[in-house]
Amino acid sequence: MPRTSPIPAVVIVSRDGGPLLERCVAAAAGQFPAPREIVVVDAGGPAGGFAVPAPARALRLDRPAHYARAANAGIAAARPGPVVLLNDDTEARPGFLAALRAAEARRGPGIFQPAIV
Repeated sequence: MPRTSPIPAVVIVSRDGGPLLERCVAAAAGQFPAPREIVVVDAGGPAGGFAVPAPARALRLDRPAHYARAANAGIAAARPGPVVLLNDDTEARPGFLAALRAAEARRGPGIFQPAIV
């Protein structure tokens, strides 16, 4: 019997929030099954703090951070389990998380890179 991959959390790194982040969160939240959680890391852009759209929760860093530090902080803050890391200008197509889970179920744990179009 094929194994089932756990439902991942989604971590999104953003410096400025705004419409790009809103579309990214909406696309992630609209996946089926929905992500375990969505964490938005405020990497401390020049605009200062920004609104984080529901259903995501905000992780505010203590100082501005480069991408790697912000991503690692978001991964550490997510509940245990697989994590999908997105930039805030990403709009995941329907079926994105299901395809990643299917790949992980077939091949086992690892790092997966989706097609970028």
